[in-house]
Amino acid sequence: MCKTISLISGKGGSGKTTMALSIASILSKCGIKTLLIDCDLSTNGATYFYEDKLSTKKKAILSFYDVLFSENPKKNNLVQINEFYDFMPSITQVTKKNTKMFSYRNDSNMPIYNEICQNYDVVLFDCQAGYTDILKLVLPISDISLIVMEADAISSAAMRSLYLKIGDLVNDKKIYQVFNKASKEEYEIYSKVSGGTVFTNIETVMFDWKIRKAFSVSKIPDMENTSANYGEQIFNICSILLPQDTIQERLNKFRILLKIHATQERETKIKEQIVELKDKYIGKKNRIRRSIITAAMLMLTIIVALTFSFTTRIGLKSEASIMSMLLSIIVSVLSLILAYINIFDITREKRDYEKEINMYQDELTQIILDRKKLIGNVEQSETKNEC
Repeated sequence: MCKTISLISGKGGSGKTTMALSIASILSKCGIKTLLIDCDLSTNGATYFYEDKLSTKKKAILSFYDVLFSENPKKNNLVQINEFYDFMPSITQVTKKNTKMFSYRNDSNMPIYNEICQNYDVVLFDCQAGYTDILKLVLPISDISLIVMEADAISSAAMRSLYLKIGDLVNDKKIYQVFNKASKEEYEIYSKVSGGTVFTNIETVMFDWKIRKAFSVSKIPDMENTSANYGEQIFNICSILLPQDTIQERLNKFRILLKIHATQERETKIKEQIVELKDKYIGKKNRIRRSIITAAMLMLTIIVALTFSFTTRIGLKSEASIMSMLLSIIVSVLSLILAYINIFDITREKRDYEKEINMYQDELTQIILDRKKLIGNVEQSETKNEC
């Protein structure tokens, strides 16, 4: 049976569209047939990610705008992202005519979705931020509403205002909230909060600069383009929203993929640390070598000066000559000690460097072995499923 989830927010910029794209991506990776519908006819946020797939001569793509305003929309023409993931854009082409919002034709039951949903396990509605009349259509046919909000007073106030307007539409539906884009300090606080405004908080998602980076270049902010930690947080949201056994079985596959991705991240980080360690060691070794050369040159200069003093003076008769000799000897000894200390430092640095490098190499070896085991588990699971 198809499960429908609407993603809403009290104000723009909460990261709702990013989360909708991430959830759809994760579900499809688990072999869960998913449809994401961009219901935002104002900013067309999710649609921009798939603009390159909207222009085709083979068929007219069905958009959310068509569903609302066309008399006979073609139900099967959706954008196929992968085998398990289809997408309905908010609009296929922005024109002066279709930017004006007229009264939509279909009633609140939206019968076309009853036919579309039969082909999917999960349908996601990415709604426009704030209140619009379209929520009157989407929320009644949604099994679950997911509120995406930032952890601040303005977002809470905006969400309370929105709830006053949509309360009658969701009063008998499951409704959850997610705190999004939390800093490390905020995460420590809000991850322990089970209640938020008037809804149950199911997850706190940490801010990750890689999410913004992916978003800025129209890449889907999934685990591959962000981090395993972000993937795990979105996975947790999916697990709570979709507790059905059939979906949970397929979601379990993603647990292994998360672990594999985490090992890849750790391997990359260790390799970066090894490069950084090598650069640091080489830089320090060069500085010590320069110190040794400086000490040696200083000692050599004093020896030359001392030799010259012997050849130009007859004996050591004057007190100044004796003091000069003693000072030269002291400086020579100090230069020798400095050179010895620097040589000792080089030996110690090399020993510490090799010890740390070996530690990193051992960890890399273990990570590679762990990843091979995880990949083996995935292959065995796929083999069993095929059988």
